[in-house]
Amino acid sequence: MRNFEVNTDHFAASVRRLSALNGKTMAELLLSYAKTTMINRHGVGILDLTPPGGGGTHGHAAKKRGEKTIARDLARIFVGVPIKDKLRERHPDIAAIHRRHLIRKRPGSPMRCDRGKQKYYVDAAHLRSLAKTLRGRVGRLASGWVVSLRRLGMRGPAWVERHGAGPGEVRIDVHGAKKIVEMTLFARDHAPVADMNRRVSAALFYTSQRVKRAIIGTIAANARGAGFKLAA
Repeated sequence: MRNFEVNTDHFAASVRRLSALNGKTMAELLLSYAKTTMINRHGVGILDLTPPGGGGTHGHAAKKRGEKTIARDLARIFVGVPIKDKLRERHPDIAAIHRRHLIRKRPGSPMRCDRGKQKYYVDAAHLRSLAKTLRGRVGRLASGWVVSLRRLGMRGPAWVERHGAGPGEVRIDVHGAKKIVEMTLFARDHAPVADMNRRVSAALFYTSQRVKRAIIGTIAANARGAGFKLAA
């Protein structure tokens, strides 16, 4: 099991400065920017970037990408053929074969058949059933953020929410001396988490830049309100 944590320590100092400038409380601002870090309209929130999202693909398009990846991977290891006599089926447990390949799959890389160019010839009906089951699992990894979304009063895409609250946890205390907003995703060892740490950093960087722009904008607005003319 691997853990991926998002917390507001990365931009807390900037939020504190913004609070002093615009009169909003630290609690209000931290919660607002925590929401931005999770999901935002630019598609660079941490849930947006969690596979199958990322690289400019988020929302429904990410779901479609996940489904296409499943179809591609299955085609790399299986060939579906009509088998009437089930007693002659050589590979009845195709789910186990797929699971074995999934565990060995390198994150971010296509699945490779462990038999080289010789694929597994399997019952076409079983293959369609497996594909349907796997498509239904798209979004399961991102569901680890659902518990955090709910604490923040948010909802994720339907294809993520359908899995309920996956393995994750959240700690929020914005009224104590030490303000805490921590959101953690627990991922199984073979989960598709390629570059996940980089994705988390990208979401935090985006929010940090949002806070900095808000500080600059507030300083400018305060200056104009005080009668100062700003240089072009």
